[in-house]
Amino acid sequence: MITNLIIPEQSRINLLLILTIINCHVANSQDTIKTEPSIHYSSAKHPVRGKQFVSGLKYAREDIVFSETKRRVEYCYYYDNERNCHGSDYEFLNDSILLIDNQKWIYYSIDSISWEVKTTINDNKTFRKTGKVLSLVPLTPIDKLYIISSSNPDTMWIENYLSKNHRKHLGSSGGVMVSYPKVQFNSKIYPDTEVDQPPVMPGSDSLPVLRMKRNDYCVSEPVRAIRNLTFVVDTSGYIFNIEMFEGNLDTTSCPYYFQDLMLLLKSFEPFTPGVKNGEKVPTRCYVEVDMMDEFYNAFARHPALDRKKTKQIRPTKHE
Repeated sequence: MITNLIIPEQSRINLLLILTIINCHVANSQDTIKTEPSIHYSSAKHPVRGKQFVSGLKYAREDIVFSETKRRVEYCYYYDNERNCHGSDYEFLNDSILLIDNQKWIYYSIDSISWEVKTTINDNKTFRKTGKVLSLVPLTPIDKLYIISSSNPDTMWIENYLSKNHRKHLGSSGGVMVSYPKVQFNSKIYPDTEVDQPPVMPGSDSLPVLRMKRNDYCVSEPVRAIRNLTFVVDTSGYIFNIEMFEGNLDTTSCPYYFQDLMLLLKSFEPFTPGVKNGEKVPTRCYVEVDMMDEFYNAFARHPALDRKKTKQIRPTKHE
């Protein structure tokens, strides 16, 4: 004979607590897989963890597996058994979308050992990163990833992940070398001082001042700052060949602030193009950078960074 089961109120509360603990344990259960031998340092041998120590650090990979479709890949070292790591979260949403640190990557198989991948790198999806990879987790480019502007289109910069016969992955320690391809113009590029009407922003009579605070720095980096950028505005008002004009930023191995400035500058296009003798002409322009920091702005204006005392920019073809 089956009767209704009556659970006292206190017992019901205890049961709910037990079920909650069990569910939390299941939800947070995970496995850590050390794919490489751990690297240990000690305060006895390395008492000072300064720039010299940090610049020589080595890391070993550890995977934290949450499920078949989700894991975190970390690169760690141990200092007096204290775990120090950095890494990225990976989650497959389906057979064509991979989340890396909540950034959506589209992928598809090229053959049995490689994939084509692409993602957008800003909210309005006007810039995309694309290339070929040997591994999705961690994302391991075959050699290069290309950052392309959707408006032109124009390859703004190239990230080279193959250096000294060592293939780097997304998020690996050590700088990824960056290059900035230049567009070749088939007509003369005029300085902004030699045109009748220099390029301006739409609805404005001038070019913007790029105001951006720097929040990212590189290991063992000396003081770096930038005063202004130079670039070419074509006859359609689009921007090409962005370069640092006055400053000492390392735009190849520590390029992040410079790249953010590039994206900010491109967000203002299309400009009203330059005009000479009634015709639109390619025009070389300059914009000021405000680093929104009194010390760095003062450093950027030090006489040592004056253009006449720095290496001259190599002109593009027909310039």
